[in-house]
Amino acid sequence: MGKVEISFPFARQAGVASNQFAVWIEDKEGTLVKTLFVTDFTAQGGYHSRKEALAAWVQRSNPAGAPAGDIDEVSGATPPSGNLTYTWDCADQNGNPVSGGEYRFFVEGTLFWESNVLYSGTIAVGETQESPVTATAEYSSEDEKNKDMIGPVEAVYLP
Repeated sequence: MGKVEISFPFARQAGVASNQFAVWIEDKEGTLVKTLFVTDFTAQGGYHSRKEALAAWVQRSNPAGAPAGDIDEVSGATPPSGNLTYTWDCADQNGNPVSGGEYRFFVEGTLFWESNVLYSGTIAVGETQESPVTATAEYSSEDEKNKDMIGPVEAVYLP
């Protein structure tokens, strides 16, 4: 079926209440297909004490109801600054290949306390390589602090 690569520059921020992010795929109906990565703090229950930490990912993925092993497989320490790439193998959370068609990709970041960004885009999965798709950013506030934490997000389907 191929794979989808989701890439973006990440600039690790100093201090607390930042540096949390998640990368995931949904079908065109808005159902979670697969989480590709989520930072450890949020994945391991930090959303209980910080309700604003990756609120969209928490709502869509329901980590409290997921088997611990599922979350452990996709969580990790906050990476150092640099260009990051996460790869979707075009399979669902259970490893089953998905059908060709359109899928939504998301990168959500907690910039500083209640300030978040949600990047989203649509990518076609099928038989031919698509041109890179640039995601649209939606910020939860006008607060400029840490807005450079996650740069432009792009995804490309590779057959």
